[in-house]
Amino acid sequence: MIELDSNTLLLVNALFGALAVGVWLLLAFPFRIARQACVLLAGAQAIMLPPLLAGPGPFQALAGICALLALGMLSMGLRQLLRLRQQRLDLLALLALGLFADLARLSGLPTGMASAVTSMSMAALCLLAGRDLLLGSLGLAGWLRMGLVAPYALMSCFLLLRGIALTQPEPGSGWLLQDPRQHAGLAAAWLVLVMSISGGLIALLLSRLIQRIESLTRHDPLTGLCNRRELGEQLLKQQLRAQRGRSHALLMLDLDHFKRINDELGHAAGDAALRHVARLLQASLREQDCAARFGGEEFVLLLPDTPLAGAQALAERLRAALASSVWSWQGRHWPLTASLGLAMAAPGRFTDALLEAADRAMYQAKAQGRNRVCLAPPPEGTAC
Repeated sequence: MIELDSNTLLLVNALFGALAVGVWLLLAFPFRIARQACVLLAGAQAIMLPPLLAGPGPFQALAGICALLALGMLSMGLRQLLRLRQQRLDLLALLALGLFADLARLSGLPTGMASAVTSMSMAALCLLAGRDLLLGSLGLAGWLRMGLVAPYALMSCFLLLRGIALTQPEPGSGWLLQDPRQHAGLAAAWLVLVMSISGGLIALLLSRLIQRIESLTRHDPLTGLCNRRELGEQLLKQQLRAQRGRSHALLMLDLDHFKRINDELGHAAGDAALRHVARLLQASLREQDCAARFGGEEFVLLLPDTPLAGAQALAERLRAALASSVWSWQGRHWPLTASLGLAMAAPGRFTDALLEAADRAMYQAKAQGRNRVCLAPPPEGTAC
């Protein structure tokens, strides 16, 4: 069995760090993925390379400062990657405290307490990074979140115990205070932790990217509402529920005289008007409802578990809310109204047939003067 000494393990650590720097920079610039976060994470890896590669000398004397700066950049990059709104004051304060203590140590002051303060500052940075990771990964499975946070917790515990040991009158020379260059176990543990943290962050970023791509395939890029593909899947789900006795309604909405907005105000104004309508729809619907942009200025609302009376009341509220809403473009107020067609699901009327019924009702509303709601007749042909 081949035994690796501490210097070999640190060299492997440096090679992995260099590879991680390249990966983060590749994600940041050619691919333009979370650029600021990736640059910070690349910097965190890069700043640790000189102490890992250098022997005894200036770089080794600055290893503590490099490690502190690396943890600070890691914490900032993680917060940026997860798009958390917390400010950086807590991270900057811990960095300043640790740097002050480390510089005091290098200036010739007693090393024990100064090194303890630096170690505890680094432990606090690890704890904050773990907390941020928990807050920013709420959509992941619990076991996966714990796996991502575990390296930060272990590193924080080690640094905290090291800091406590350094405060003792006679710290001794236990493994907590050993230099990884003289302790193969510490070098191996450091390598595993660094690989776990870097691999976890890259996996987290890629999973976010996959989720983003999937979201783009299901949502309209202009309004953020569902697109026709997602609407079709939701309609199929409601069809299965309807076969078990559950009711649902479909509401089709078309903006009145929308072409005039594009012709007189420009297409940018038309896009702004569509976003205004989308925000109004999202604010008016329940969590289980599905609002979709069907095409152009047409929107579709799928209302699960909604009886006829409830669907009619909602349609009228939406019509009135849009007509009374204030929308302006470059200082010019423009009234917005819509014609709405409502259709109820029934035996023989699902998915495409339901859409066609709501579409016919919507055109009937336009024919009757616009800015109104019209109900589609049931499949038997009874007049509305």
